[in-house]
Parts: sequence; C-alpha cells; structure tokens
Amino acid sequence: MSDSNLFRPILGRQDSGTEMAPLIQTSMATRGWSALLALMFIALATALALLQYKETASARGTIEARTGASMLVAPDAARVAELLVAPGDTVRKGQVLARLNQTRFSAAGESISKVDARHLQQQLSLHKKEYALLQQQQKQNADRLSRQLHHQHERLELTKNETSLLNTQVKLSGNALQALQRLAANQGVAKARVMQEQLSHLELQRGQQLIARQRRELELLTEDLQQQLHSSKLDYEKQKILIEQRIANLQHRLGVAMVSDDRAVLADQDGIVASIGVAVGDAVTANQSLMTLQSQTQSLQGTVFVPSRIADQLQEGQQLMLRFDGFDYRYYGRFSAEIEQLSKSPLDPRMSQLPVAGIREPVFEVTVSIPTGSGAARNDDPAILPLTTGSAFTADFILAEKRLLAYIFEPLLALRGKVS
Repeated sequence: MSDSNLFRPILGRQDSGTEMAPLIQTSMATRGWSALLALMFIALATALALLQYKETASARGTIEARTGASMLVAPDAARVAELLVAPGDTVRKGQVLARLNQTRFSAAGESISKVDARHLQQQLSLHKKEYALLQQQQKQNADRLSRQLHHQHERLELTKNETSLLNTQVKLSGNALQALQRLAANQGVAKARVMQEQLSHLELQRGQQLIARQRRELELLTEDLQQQLHSSKLDYEKQKILIEQRIANLQHRLGVAMVSDDRAVLADQDGIVASIGVAVGDAVTANQSLMTLQSQTQSLQGTVFVPSRIADQLQEGQQLMLRFDGFDYRYYGRFSAEIEQLSKSPLDPRMSQLPVAGIREPVFEVTVSIPTGSGAARNDDPAILPLTTGSAFTADFILAEKRLLAYIFEPLLALRGKVS
C-alpha cells in the first residue's frame, strides 16, 4: 500500500467538516433575522395598540364676518332723560351713553321717591338732633362728675392734713400725759391735773378715729365718682355708635331714594354709535331698542354646510379642525375651531343658492367660532397671513376616537355573524 492511500481517509473527513461550516452559519443567520422580525412585529403591534385614531367626517364651508353690532335696550319702562352720545361717536365699554328716568307717582300726584326721600330726611334730622342732644348731655354729665370728683379730692386732701395734725397732737398729748404721771407718782402734781390731761388725750384719740373714718368715706366716694365717670363714658360711646349706625343707614337709603328714579345705559363693548332710536323726553317700554353699537374690531366666523348623516352626531361646543384651500395644511397645518350653533332646518341646494359648490344633498348650516386674530403661518416662515372673508375650507369633525389596531381590524370584526 502506498503512502498516499494511507492518508486518503483522513483527508476525506477533513473535506466533510469544511462543507458543514457554511450550513451552521446560514442557520444562525436565519435565526437572527427571525428574532429581529419578531421584535419588529411586536413593536408594530404595540404601536398599533397604543396609537389613537380619530374618526372624522368632512364638510365644506366658508369664512364670514360677524356683524359685531349690539343693540342696547331699556331695562324697564321709563322716560329718556338725557342722551350723552350722538351717532358716529366712539365709546368705550362701561361708558354712560344715556340716562332714563323711572319716576313713579302717588295718588296725590307726587313722586313716590321724593316722598320717601322727604320721610327719610325727617328721620335723619331727628337722629342728628338726638345725636347732638346726647353729646350735650354727656358733656354736662361729665362736667358735673368732674366737679364733684375735684371737690372730693380737695376734701380728701384737707382730711389728710387734719389727720397729720391730729397725729402730731396725739403724740404730744401722750408725751405730756406720761410726764404728768411720773410727777404724780412723786407727789409732784395733783391727780386731778393728771386726770384732766388723760381726758384731753382721749378726746384727741377719738378725733383721730373720726378723721380716719371720714377719710375712708371720702376715698370710697372718690372711687365711686371715678367709676360713675368711666361708666358714663362707656354708655355714651355705645349710644353714640348706635345713633351713628342709624344715621349712616338713613343716609344710604336717602341716597338710593334720590337716584332710584334714574337708570344709566352703559356701553357693553368698545365701538361706534351706529344709530339712536329715541329722543330726549320719549317714553320707552321694557326691552325697547334705544341705540345700536358697532364693534371697532372685525371678528370672523365660519359657516359649514353639513349633511344630515353628520349633523346628527354634532353638538354645540364640539371641537373641529379646519383646512383652508388657500393654505396647504401640509405646510400651514390645521386650524382649531368650535361649534357655536346648529341650525334646526336643512337647506336644499336646489332651492337655495349656497356659497359652496358641489353640494347636491340637503345640508344643515353649522356656525363655528374662529379665534380673533387667527392667521396662517408656514412652518419655515414666521410671518402670519390673516384669514379673509370668503375663504373656502374643509372642516374635519372628530366623531370618535379609537385605537389604531381596532380601526385596522374593524372590517374583519364587521364580518362577525356573516361568515360561517
């Protein structure tokens, strides 16, 4: 056997291992792509389950200008007392434009408000007199108590001086009595002289006690007068507050009665007086038109012509998005708006001339609000282009919101019960 034959089987096994290596690499690559596709499918399913899809319905419409006019009416039956503006005048919100007089008369032919005012004036006068009398009485009472208190202070000061004098006399009398008693013990003076001195000393002590009692009575009387003076001031302050409150209340009622016959007509917005329908002296009834104000700033509104299949799903206050024909929504975006009013009766395009072409079925007129100052701005240009009347647009009404995954499978779910 040759050397080449000895090594042939070994070489054959080496060739077989080389052929298996590409198969192993191909299997690993396949599993990698499968895992990647699975992850991508899971991510896609998650996104479809989380993303919201807004179901919308579209209708055509145009922009219109609001009238901007407001009518001012009389709140009650009255007579025009004064007109403070003329047609063409510029006014501010809250400005007084006219005054109305609502005078009512009694059976005697006198203004009821004037009768009430006169009665209130009489009551006010009486309360003011009562207030003045209270002040006078308080002054007199305070003066009287102050004089009495001053007099008691003087008496108390005299009593203090007498007490001091008696105390000195009692001390001297006691010293003299002791001296006489020592002399009497030595037979130096008669006992009658000692007894007489004792009686004088006792009389001084009794006077000392009387002065002390009198001083105490004066002190109590002084405290009582001080308390009376303090209580008098408190009572005066209480009565003063009550009378002042009654006077203030009467003054307020009197002021109301004096102006209750007049009513001011105020401007409800900034604008220009367009017309005045009354003259000074005219009698007007409740809710009668007085004048018209025209707004200085023009605001816009949109009118959308909606088919009945959509109108049934709309309500006032519902949000919608507008796409204007003159501004490509891919660059300028959509404009938000809100439904203000829904018409109750449909419009037939065969009977009515509609501002939007292409409508061939009955539609309902829907008024939508457009925010003041709205305009179009391109994504790459900060300049704002104002919206103008007559511009056509497409309104997208949001009817429902659902998951994007549910929207995709909605046709399949609709087959439930139809396929067996």
